Amino acid sequence: MSTFLDVLLGSIRKAADYNRDDTVPPAAVLWPDEKREWEKLAHRLRGALPNFLTLGPYEATLRSGPAI
Repeated sequence: MSTFLDVLLGSIRKAADYNRDDTVPPAAVLWPDEKREWEKLAHRLRGALPNFLTLGPYEATLRSGPAI
């Protein structure tokens, strides 16, 4: 049985899918969260997705930082 987190991770990974014969790979999958409703899950997503980054104050250990 899948958990909510399993389904969420699968959806995020699927968002990065692309046709290798037709397009170049995406540089990023953006997830805007203006109301910060998903912020509480960020630490769990960071643990499961090594390239999960968040915008905010610079914190190297949390893989967080300002936009360029």
